[in-house]
Amino acid sequence: MGMGLLRSKTITLTLTGALCLTGCQTLQTTQKPPLTPAEQALRDEAKTFNETVAGGAVTGALIGAVLGALIGATSNSNNRGQAIATGAMVGAAAGGVLGGVDGYMTAKAQEAGNNKVRQIEAMTADVKKDTDRLQQLVDSSNEVLEDSRDRLEKMRAELDAKKMTTAEANETVRLVKENQKLLQDTLETSIKKRNTYQQAAAKMKANGADTKEMDAQIAELEKQVKALESNVSSLNSALEITRVG
Repeated sequence: MGMGLLRSKTITLTLTGALCLTGCQTLQTTQKPPLTPAEQALRDEAKTFNETVAGGAVTGALIGAVLGALIGATSNSNNRGQAIATGAMVGAAAGGVLGGVDGYMTAKAQEAGNNKVRQIEAMTADVKKDTDRLQQLVDSSNEVLEDSRDRLEKMRAELDAKKMTTAEANETVRLVKENQKLLQDTLETSIKKRNTYQQAAAKMKANGADTKEMDAQIAELEKQVKALESNVSSLNSALEITRVG
């Protein structure tokens, strides 16, 4: 009886160990492929570039909140605290509607002390900063595009030769799709920024400001937007022709 119980426990432990080993191997073979240096750089650069897109709307809301609170503070309401809070909420909502180009221009006008020349200079500096950032990002995206194509080509060859499982292939495709989504999101952000700068320049020009330098810088930004757009399209095509069963 004792020997039978011991043998049963031994078999159970052996099976458990075998299952654990198999499970560990499965986890190892289906892990996401490691990022290349370019893929990591793209993620870092995109985070910095994309996180500033809502600046106009946020600035507009903050300005509105401050103005609304000041109006509430000067009101004749018996409950001054409630009036301030209500004014801030209403002002924030109204300021948020400005958002985009109006919020951006309001912030820049205040920063420049309502001096048109300084305002244009500040806006031109913003365009240049975003152009430089986007150019870095495009350079990384060029490498990421090549890395992604190589991954997909190698994956297809190894899958056909049965040197790669479908699960492994799916992980490769998933990583490339992450690259694609990151590039697409960044393209959308860059288009929003370009549009904001173009509209701001047009408004300043309509008010008699000299926007020649700002226009030239926006043209440089546009080149980077087009380059990124081309890379997004190329990566979309590479994914389109790659199917995993």
